[in-house]
Amino acid sequence: MQLNSNFSTAEEAVEHLTRRRARIVPFIVAMYLALQFELGSKIAQTGTLDLERGIAWLLLSAVLLSAVSGSGLEGLMNPAWRPFLNDELTASHRLNARAFGFLGCMFAALVLLIGMIWTTLSGLQVVHMVVTFGIALAILRFVQLERRAFA
Repeated sequence: MQLNSNFSTAEEAVEHLTRRRARIVPFIVAMYLALQFELGSKIAQTGTLDLERGIAWLLLSAVLLSAVSGSGLEGLMNPAWRPFLNDELTASHRLNARAFGFLGCMFAALVLLIGMIWTTLSGLQVVHMVVTFGIALAILRFVQLERRAFA
């Protein structure tokens, strides 16, 4: 089956897609973090979160979380590619990345708890920082493992 002019098999197409994802996703995470720093400063200044920015943060966080959980974006791909996108190695990488992200959330929460000895943070600020840090770490860990696998 000819998938397109560059690839003769689904395996080749998926390998190309995985390599491209490993190159592009760090830039997406960098943009996510830059947006979160801007949003965090707005929360620190006003103590509230406006609806549009809150929804944007939730949507972007949900998309990134679904990417690392494997339950989201692969459904939009070619059905012939799905078995290769969710093979055992990728599943183990996703599991490792989720565990790494969870540990990152716990570490961020502990650091913020210790930091609250000297300063006051709102619950909104703490939740925003912990969730953002955990998602970013999980995505970056997944990309790191995928790059190593295809190196």
